[in-house]
Amino acid sequence: MNGDDKLWRNPAWRPAQSYSHTLASISHHFLGDRDTPPEDDKALEVQRVPVLVAGNPLDALQPGTVIDGLTWELNLPLYRVGPGTRWEAYGARSITDIELGETRFIVVFAQASPAGVRQIYTLLKPLERSPTVGLGVLFSGESDSDLVSRSRKRLAEGVSRFLGLSFVDFGHVAAPGPELSILLAQIAGEIHDSWATAP
Repeated sequence: MNGDDKLWRNPAWRPAQSYSHTLASISHHFLGDRDTPPEDDKALEVQRVPVLVAGNPLDALQPGTVIDGLTWELNLPLYRVGPGTRWEAYGARSITDIELGETRFIVVFAQASPAGVRQIYTLLKPLERSPTVGLGVLFSGESDSDLVSRSRKRLAEGVSRFLGLSFVDFGHVAAPGPELSILLAQIAGEIHDSWATAP
């Protein structure tokens, strides 16, 4: 665990994890008997999923909350692509921190603000005209619906027009809780789909 990972750890993610665990524990009523998420087993094949972080003010939802919660969701039996795999989300500050040859999906976590949009654009510029991996963006920050809407629209137009890229818009969340759990479940499903459908 590096220094950034330690800084990103935050106990505030635990309500989201608890909510996901509750969903997993009752899923057998609808999906049949399934195992619990696999334990940390070094013998399992590890699939690493980067979370590209574009700024994180201390008074906002922290990247560690998203990273830990996403790791939990990715390992739930509901989404598991196959046995023998352990999923691990990790933080990245730039494209150079990501093993592009080993990943099929990048989650971008950023603040819904003009500065946040500029940061995302700058971080994604190395991928210009070469959409080799799937992209998804989760915005955080203040729950200002107009600001969030403008940020999402501005980013979509900018990366499409100038970088030739597109992304899955995962919306906006301001704090840990059920809403974050639902969004992380959606992201986990998208990631698993990208691995399952890859050639």
